[in-house]
Amino acid sequence: MTAAEKSLKNYQTKRQVQAIALVTLVVQNSALALLMRYSRRVPVKEGSLYAASTAVVCAEVVKVAASLLLQLKDDRDLRGLWQTVKRDIFCQPWDTQKMAVPAALYCMQNNLAYIAISNLDSPTYQLLYQMKILTTATFSVTLLGHALNAQQWASLCMLVAGVGLVQLTQNSTARSSYSSSGGSSSEFAQNSMMGLAAVAAACVTSGFAGVYFEKVLKASNVSIWIRNMQLAGYGAAIGLAGVYAGPDARAVVEHGFLYGYNWKVWGAVLLNSLGGLVVAVVVKYADNVVKGFATSISILMTSIFSLVFFNFNFNIRFMAGAAMVIYSTYLYGQLRRRSLAPQW
Repeated sequence: MTAAEKSLKNYQTKRQVQAIALVTLVVQNSALALLMRYSRRVPVKEGSLYAASTAVVCAEVVKVAASLLLQLKDDRDLRGLWQTVKRDIFCQPWDTQKMAVPAALYCMQNNLAYIAISNLDSPTYQLLYQMKILTTATFSVTLLGHALNAQQWASLCMLVAGVGLVQLTQNSTARSSYSSSGGSSSEFAQNSMMGLAAVAAACVTSGFAGVYFEKVLKASNVSIWIRNMQLAGYGAAIGLAGVYAGPDARAVVEHGFLYGYNWKVWGAVLLNSLGGLVVAVVVKYADNVVKGFATSISILMTSIFSLVFFNFNFNIRFMAGAAMVIYSTYLYGQLRRRSLAPQW
């Protein structure tokens, strides 16, 4: 095989990996938002839902198992895996303890996400959740000393404007629904203001946790899978404490840890737990532009599915806000890649 043929083959392989990564991330993002939302849509007359805090714990346990399998693939056998875990986790307790901070924040974020998705439609939730780009950028500037150029700040301003339009649409829709129902509760218990507050808090915790995690990763040579194990292990422990110390404790004790679980709940758990691993693979084998494309397409797919199957209604204001959010997300990803590219 000539050098030209080898180069062509490598290029084709890379394009195939990028295509697979794009499709996988689109399906994961879209399906997660839809399953989380509609696993929480149980009519009030049918009684209690499953405890969302238990779903967070289950997702962390799955993350630990998946990270172990991926580290096993790198180490090739169980003995090698044990040596890696022993060296990077048990023999470095102080380094491992650093992961408790982002683990607690991610645990809080995941619980807030369930509160948000319980009170907002899937497309609205996905669009508002893109505000984590702004919080992450802000913490990157203040904590890591990253510099953003004028174009990046402009894209973030567009993001804020788009999110503002979507939020105004959500507020007006909630008011009209309340008025049309005569001020009574709807078939599904929902509080849009609580959903908006939960999204905002989730974006802040996500941004800080992501920047903290990045700082820890850059300061050590520990593999990404070991870091995910540490993160998920602490997350499972913190989440379990939250289950039995929080508002779900009584229901869990009375009905069992997995009360109310069905295929939709387990689907959301698996997609949520594997989401971070999928993003890691995308960034490793593709780039942030592919991730931006996937986010934008998944928002469109979620909106279409919600419109066709779940009677989701949107107006011109929502469409304008969605377009601004999608374009600013894609534009920021492109500008971010250029700013990180080596200058020759």
